Amino acid sequence: MAGVNLEVRSEKEAALCERLHTGKHSQADVVALRKLLRECPHLSRAADVCAVAFRDAVGYVGGDNALFAELAEDRRRVLRTELGYAEALPVEKLLIDEIILCWLRHYDAERRYTEAQAGRSTMEHCTYWEKKVAATQRRYLRAVETFARVGKLLRSVSMQVNIAEKQVNVAGKQGE
Repeated sequence: MAGVNLEVRSEKEAALCERLHTGKHSQADVVALRKLLRECPHLSRAADVCAVAFRDAVGYVGGDNALFAELAEDRRRVLRTELGYAEALPVEKLLIDEIILCWLRHYDAERRYTEAQAGRSTMEHCTYWEKKVAATQRRYLRAVETFARVGKLLRSVSMQVNIAEKQVNVAGKQGE
């Protein structure tokens, strides 16, 4: 199953997942999967779309180079740690993953642009990669900026919701 590696408990569950993956399933199969996911919520993490996108991008950038794949995955782990992934709120985790994916794509574009300039590439080819570098850099910097802005917002606002009394209290950081 492309990008999904479910750790199912039985052959029956494996067969269910296979039917769903190949498109040869019934509505009862969909209902059974939903039940399985409610019973084992950890299974839905197998469909971590960002991790799949990262692996696919690594495959595109490095081809079948196992050394590159391991180095890229190690760098992903280090960047996640440095950016505070373990303690981050869910929205911050999404942004950290986006930063890392943009980082990989940007530096791949930089590498290809350098190769185009160093080789006997046409002017159109060099211009293509120059534009690609500019676009990937914008995405990368926007992801970093959004992460910084969201982090600052989350640190500066404290919110308390009292459902029983239908009351929301919002306070800024002390000293502001």
